Amino acid sequence: MTSPTESAVIVSSGVDWLSVTQSRPPLERPLEFWALPLLRYEEERGNERRPWSMKGYEGFCCGSVQIGTGTQGALLRLSSHMADSYWQEAWALSDVCSRVDLQMTVRYEGNLKTRILKHYAEALSHKNRTNQSGTVSVFSSSDGSSTLYLGKRSSEQFGRCYDKEVESQQDEWSNCVRYELELKGARAMQAMHTLGTKNPRFESGFREVTPPLAACTPDAVSRWISSRVAEWFAARGCALPVTLPTLGIYMRTPPRTDFETKLRWASRVIRPLVTTAKECSRLPELLDALGLLLSDDQKVVYDSAGQGPLHGEPTHTKDSDESVH
Repeated sequence: MTSPTESAVIVSSGVDWLSVTQSRPPLERPLEFWALPLLRYEEERGNERRPWSMKGYEGFCCGSVQIGTGTQGALLRLSSHMADSYWQEAWALSDVCSRVDLQMTVRYEGNLKTRILKHYAEALSHKNRTNQSGTVSVFSSSDGSSTLYLGKRSSEQFGRCYDKEVESQQDEWSNCVRYELELKGARAMQAMHTLGTKNPRFESGFREVTPPLAACTPDAVSRWISSRVAEWFAARGCALPVTLPTLGIYMRTPPRTDFETKLRWASRVIRPLVTTAKECSRLPELLDALGLLLSDDQKVVYDSAGQGPLHGEPTHTKDSDESVH
């Protein structure tokens, strides 16, 4: 329930991580072929494709997609917006789900660190009062944020909550606390069978998903996930001052791409150097050092203050003048 003195709104809920495997012969792996366009999509967004391997699987990772194959079959791992957008198709093509993370994101008024530390006190008090097993811990970072952990990472159930804006460095998540429930093994399979059971009918290797949730609309899935996460944290003493929405939540903000991350680094590190170079009239030297002046016909004439370009005209060489005739 929402306290009269508190304001809390659920702004997002969905699948935040999915690990699935498919055991098929090398020439019959629809999961692998289906996932390749996802890699290309993440690459086109500005992420770098890199070699990736894990537990005998070898393949590639790019952005929020990891796909690998081995003698045992194919392994696909999706995170963030890719997990939330494609969990149904990935699950339909797989045999086993080894991990699924469910998330609910809540926007609060007030200090988020205070909110998370309050959850820590609530969970610790509940654990001592009920003699429940499992660990309760909180980690405070140098950036002023805190993260609450409930349970052990190696167990089939593990929860965490943290300041989503600090973690993502994205303004869209301002004043938001992310609550995540990580399910593995039998718990993950149970959750996926609740979200969508497999129809045994095969069509070109693709198995349809027949959802037991009413109509399995995005609204129904979103409400079920919000309710599941909220109930899990409440069962461990954390009072979430939220009222579950009557409609689903569709806010999906992809994480920063590799290119966007590099741009932020350039703004923080290179921009001050450019300013200094301009102040001491040495901007052309800096541009040349960065490989931005590649040849004479591409060079730009700068004024004495390095403010360039002067008259907006490129320099001309004798060869370039002759080529005109």
